[in-house]
Amino acid sequence: PLHPALNSAAGRTRGQDQQYSLKEIKAFVSYAYARGITVIPEMDCPGHSHYFNQSLGFGMQTPQGLAVLKKEIPAWAEVFPSPYFHLGSDEVGIKMANFVPDLLATARESQKRPIIWHPGAKIKDNDVILQLWASPPIPNTGQAYIDSRWLYTNHMDPLEAPCLSNVQACGKKQTDGLGLGGILCHWPDRRVGDEKNILTQNGLLPQLVGFSEGIWRGVASTERKYYVQCPAPNSSHHEAFQNLEQRMAWHRDHYFQSTPFPFVVSSKMRWLIKLEAPEVTTPPDFKKPNIAWGGLVYINHFWGSTDPQRDVPGWLPHQKTKTTAWASTSFYSPVEQDAHLIIGFNTVSSSESRRGVGAPPAGAWSVLGHDVWLNETRIAPPSWKCAEAKEPLIESPMTDENWSMRAPPAIHLRAGWNKIIIKAPYHPGEPASWKWSFTCIPVKWDGVNFHEIPNLQFDKIDESAQR
Repeated sequence: PLHPALNSAAGRTRGQDQQYSLKEIKAFVSYAYARGITVIPEMDCPGHSHYFNQSLGFGMQTPQGLAVLKKEIPAWAEVFPSPYFHLGSDEVGIKMANFVPDLLATARESQKRPIIWHPGAKIKDNDVILQLWASPPIPNTGQAYIDSRWLYTNHMDPLEAPCLSNVQACGKKQTDGLGLGGILCHWPDRRVGDEKNILTQNGLLPQLVGFSEGIWRGVASTERKYYVQCPAPNSSHHEAFQNLEQRMAWHRDHYFQSTPFPFVVSSKMRWLIKLEAPEVTTPPDFKKPNIAWGGLVYINHFWGSTDPQRDVPGWLPHQKTKTTAWASTSFYSPVEQDAHLIIGFNTVSSSESRRGVGAPPAGAWSVLGHDVWLNETRIAPPSWKCAEAKEPLIESPMTDENWSMRAPPAIHLRAGWNKIIIKAPYHPGEPASWKWSFTCIPVKWDGVNFHEIPNLQFDKIDESAQR
């Protein structure tokens, strides 16, 4: 109400006719508050604020812009009962020396404790809370902080959900008064189309459940590989991981029958993996293989590096040349039956234009030549709806890029042992190889959610089926 021009559709690059009314915002805050949820307002200053310049004709980092913000912050503070006020400050050059200090002072005058992003404005003020993003080290400034490192759902495969229970927030098991906990971020920067698509694009709901497990219970120690790896049976993490999987499936079946909750139990799947030169076009013998577990396998994780502060290791050492991973698993079905097969490669991020490339060629699973066979019969890929290669694709809603967004192909299982073979090429430096991973699980599908097939045996591999 103080600056009607900021409500102008002319300042927006998308959703010109979409905004919340003040009445709707107050109703949302009241709904959350009644359920023990704190809604923290965030006013991005001065980054991520192109609309401000477009609407008012001047930028935030001007005397006029600063005057507007100093009036808006107290008005926002009255709407949100949260004791905190987030002022952004990331991903932009701070040119006006008094800009951030003045906003911090205004937030305090409004009886709010300020939060800013880190990395972001360099502020040494123990009353300011830092929200960590990307992969900075834990601050040693004496400032309180909230951890969001490695907690961006828009980059994740839905089956990473139980792995989130292993992310140790703030580098410690429980708060010490400075490490305050974590915030799970979802940034669908790319246009989502129907807002309900958020539930299928990257698996938001199961990720919330997995994240809550680690935050509420505390994580004893940081073991970065379990951020994306399913613990092997000989791991001390294995039993807890399987228990969480079962509880997540229970939540899916009891609370989300008609709401997308893309998750299935898969930790008993064992994969044999061999790396071969790109020119090898037939499956190897799988003798002396590497072993991986779970329905989601990161061969190399896209956040992996030689820097221990950044590294999230996949199942195999980092590759620097073109390589093809071949993977095989066998499972036992007590009866002949129809089923479906979750199959996905290089889960696409809904953030920025990190889609990689456009639609695969007709009849292909990917532009790199990924493939999958069940009992020596190739599984045909979908008739892709996603856009052809045009960058940036940020204004083009995702349609069927990720396995959680599309109907899984129908398959037929024979009674006895069944065998899956995966081909997963890798071309370092190419967008289509941003993630070197695959997701593959036989399932039942009800048109909304994926479910485990009763009585499939994954935990004992028939070695003769691998020869």
